[in-house]
Amino acid sequence: MYYDSPAWVQPRRNKCVQMKDGRICQYGAVVESKEKEAQLHARDRDVHWVRTEHGSGEIYKSNLYEKLLSLAAIKLSTLDPEGLGIEMEAGKPGWNDSMNGLPGLFASGFSELCELQRLVRFLIHAQVKLSGDSVLRLPREVAKLIQQLKLAMEEYYHDSDEADCRDESKDYSFWSRISDAREAYRETVRFGLKGQKHH
Repeated sequence: MYYDSPAWVQPRRNKCVQMKDGRICQYGAVVESKEKEAQLHARDRDVHWVRTEHGSGEIYKSNLYEKLLSLAAIKLSTLDPEGLGIEMEAGKPGWNDSMNGLPGLFASGFSELCELQRLVRFLIHAQVKLSGDSVLRLPREVAKLIQQLKLAMEEYYHDSDEADCRDESKDYSFWSRISDAREAYRETVRFGLKGQKHH
């Protein structure tokens, strides 16, 4: 099961602000949704588990591989513009108080990127062992996110093969595209999953 929380990370257009000195920072990234709280309070049991039919259906259940693949997709979509770390979007990174100001400065974590690499290697290894034993079925929302990430990466690496040097504008375009995919995904699952599976 997936935990269902009234808190969510706002899209970039809502959390990026210009300071008096002209710098751009991100503040107020996490908000508590009153609509979501009302939805959770309206449930008679098992309040904090993600449900189908946008929150009004059954509790959504998955297997461990599906959950880890979903996590990997979200983490991949949170790469920083240079591809050197996972963005610190909001809150307290790693619950380390000395790092509390870093999300506001668009910081990213290299150690989290190393963990993502380790997770992806594990998933590839597990997929080889599981092939033929079971069919992977993902929520349609997660499958769409993965498809968008795949297309963005294919385009990025195809263009990189044709270029002789690193192009920062291309890096930024890739980052913006995967960030758009992540924000669209979050919006579609904010009140629950539709419940449709994709093979």
